[in-house]
Amino acid sequence: IIRWNKTLYGGESTISPKTTDVFRPRMTLLNTMGDRDLFKDDYAPVVIDSSGFTSWFPGSIFPVSCKLDLTKYPFDEQTCNIDMMLMNFAAEQLQFVAVHSYVNRNFYIENGEWEIKYTNITAEVLNISSSMVSSLVISFMLERKPEFLVLSILLPIVFLSLLNLLVFLIPVDSGEKISFGITVLLALSVFMSIIASMLPRSSESMPLMVRYIFCLLIISVLTVVDSIIIVRIHHMEQKVEKSDNYAQRARSSEIKPRLNGSLQLVSSLDHLTRLPEERESSPATSTSSQSEATGKTYKQIAKYIDIASLILFTIIWVAFTIEFIVSAAI
Repeated sequence: IIRWNKTLYGGESTISPKTTDVFRPRMTLLNTMGDRDLFKDDYAPVVIDSSGFTSWFPGSIFPVSCKLDLTKYPFDEQTCNIDMMLMNFAAEQLQFVAVHSYVNRNFYIENGEWEIKYTNITAEVLNISSSMVSSLVISFMLERKPEFLVLSILLPIVFLSLLNLLVFLIPVDSGEKISFGITVLLALSVFMSIIASMLPRSSESMPLMVRYIFCLLIISVLTVVDSIIIVRIHHMEQKVEKSDNYAQRARSSEIKPRLNGSLQLVSSLDHLTRLPEERESSPATSTSSQSEATGKTYKQIAKYIDIASLILFTIIWVAFTIEFIVSAAI
């Protein structure tokens, strides 16, 4: 109908009629929750050559729904499709034909977050309500660029968790052991909330990075608990000294009323006539030396627990980190 012999019309080979005067197929978008009718108000120019070949280049923003697999976030790859379908025409009347198997990217501008790895275009025939209709599926394989997330989120969390292990190198007498661990724990909690706000609310595929950070959070909690126990053991000396002093005061209060003046004098003279070796072996001195030895024992136990905890939590941290790296790389 729209062919003509260009020699009969002064060699005119192309015309550009009004868009409303040319047949345009009505297309809908299947995988969207927005407006499904595409190009209904698009009046892009139509170019027709003398052979009847018609060119129409409409444009639109497609709010497409894609199912995301965030298991390897931020090292993930996603595949999104644009599913178009012809309306009001059966497949016997009108069909899509994919001229190329790839998407033309001559006018594509690089995105800062995603990189297009692969594109594909396929024409299919769908069976909808016992009717065969033609559809066109445009597929994009996207790979996330993880550099920003790694530098701003992941590496600070790894460094903080590594810094958390150094809590066992802080002396108990400094008074900063527990506060240091709690500070690192709060910092990890803040990063955890930041990542939660960046991810979609879905539990179908839990990102490996979220699991890794949660494990680091548990390690941080355990280090704080371990530090509290170590500080408690280290200061058991004061508790022992208080109990010994209380026992001495109790014994002295029981013996003192029973003694009269003469016995006190004899006791004093007897103490003065003792040899130095006997004085050193007196009950008060032995009690003091025993208390001092007990205090040193508790401090030594706390020191050994510090060293053992540093080695143990370092091994656990390295194991979790290696597992995360291997899982993300596979």
